[in-house]
Amino acid sequence: MNEDLNGERLLLARQRDALDLIRERHPELTIKSFTVASGQFNDVMIVNDYLAFRFPRTDDAAAVLAIEIAVLRALQGRLPVAVPAPTFTAFTGDDRRPTYMGYRLLPGRPLSRESLDDLRR
Repeated sequence: MNEDLNGERLLLARQRDALDLIRERHPELTIKSFTVASGQFNDVMIVNDYLAFRFPRTDDAAAVLAIEIAVLRALQGRLPVAVPAPTFTAFTGDDRRPTYMGYRLLPGRPLSRESLDDLRR
């Protein structure tokens, strides 16, 4: 039971740190609401129901996120489909490891095994 409380406190502290970092780096952004989820490699914060901020949980996840940021930026305007545009980013002092990436959510629903099965029917 004590471990659950400690884990909950750690999660709340990370959420506050994430919000503080976003507010510090992007004072033009007014945060009215947010929700938090955990992905396989990132903690995700949905801000104001239309922005996704992804915070890598490990150095390896940060390395992959750095590549993803570069690829997404290179793809902007080059594909016939919408691609997330990483408009909010923060990097560590050496500019190689992202602290987070933020982008406007794309319309539609996330791709899942169930949605692929629906397409086959």
